[in-house]
Amino acid sequence: SYGWLIVRHHEDGRLDESLNETGILHILFEDYGSSTGVMVSAARRGDNSTEGGKQASAAGSPSVIVQPDGKHLLVGNVVDEFGKMKGIVLRCNKDGSPDTTFKGRGAAIIELEGFTFDWSSSEGIALQEDGHILVCGHFNADEGQTAYVTRLTAAGEVDRGFNGGLAVTVFSPSLISLDAMTVRKSDGRIIAV
Repeated sequence: SYGWLIVRHHEDGRLDESLNETGILHILFEDYGSSTGVMVSAARRGDNSTEGGKQASAAGSPSVIVQPDGKHLLVGNVVDEFGKMKGIVLRCNKDGSPDTTFKGRGAAIIELEGFTFDWSSSEGIALQEDGHILVCGHFNADEGQTAYVTRLTAAGEVDRGFNGGLAVTVFSPSLISLDAMTVRKSDGRIIAV
């Protein structure tokens, strides 16, 4: 069965068996819809540490970061029951089990309220110091492509305090995307590329 694959190692390369008792976690696509991705990309941390939650994903989808409490945040894409591709954020506990404090099942679909689109893709993820989750990507509509940044609360809900709950967008009649992001440590500014 297809799915996302997480492999966690100790610094010396040994598998970290505190993840799923094996160091390997396979999250099945069928548990959340079908997916367009196959493997989790390695994380690139914005400040090379796990202190303070300032981490960011590498470009590519799906991507993963580790919260300061050891929980994993993954961003990728699934196809919903109507055949429309949308972004998804998953949060797993340190042992790999779904974090049910995150939207009740460990998963939040990126719906992009207020926008009409044919499909959307979530590519990058970053964690702010206060626990808010930033997601970037792009979506396609008849007029062209739009790159976006949106924010979720630590519980996986759309954050109404970030741009009134709407994604911040940049439109282009040609191909455009935001694929990775970070939070600048010095002042908390969000940088998406």
